[in-house]
Amino acid sequence: MNKKDTHTDLAPDLQVSKIITGLWQIADMERDDQTLDLDQTAQHMKTYSDTGLTTFDMADHYGSAEEIAGALAEAERVAQALARAGYFGPFGVDGFVYQAESGRQHQPRGEINARYTMGWSLG
Repeated sequence: MNKKDTHTDLAPDLQVSKIITGLWQIADMERDDQTLDLDQTAQHMKTYSDTGLTTFDMADHYGSAEEIAGALAEAERVAQALARAGYFGPFGVDGFVYQAESGRQHQPRGEINARYTMGWSLG
C-alpha cells in the first residue's frame, strides 16, 4: 500500500494518516496511581507506526501519552544514529521519569546499551 492511500495532506508540508490513533485510554490505564512501562508501551505504539498509522491524538491530560511518544521518538533517533555509525545489532535506551519543581518530567535518554536488555527474552 502506498503512502497516498493511507495519508492525507493538511498543508503543503504536513501529512497525517487517515486513521488517527487516540491515546486517551492511557489516562484510564494509569488511574489510581498505576504506572505504565514507558519503553514497553512505546514498543506497542511502534506497532501502529510500523503499519502506517503515524498520527496520534494526545494531550497532557492523557496520562503519560506524551512521554510514551517521546520514548518512541528517542528510540527511533538512537536507532538511526547507531545505523549511521555502522551498528546494526540489538540496543536499549534507558530513560527515566523524575519529579521536578515544575512537575513530573521525562528524560527519554539516560544511556544507550548496545546489547539485548532485560526487556528481551531469548530462547
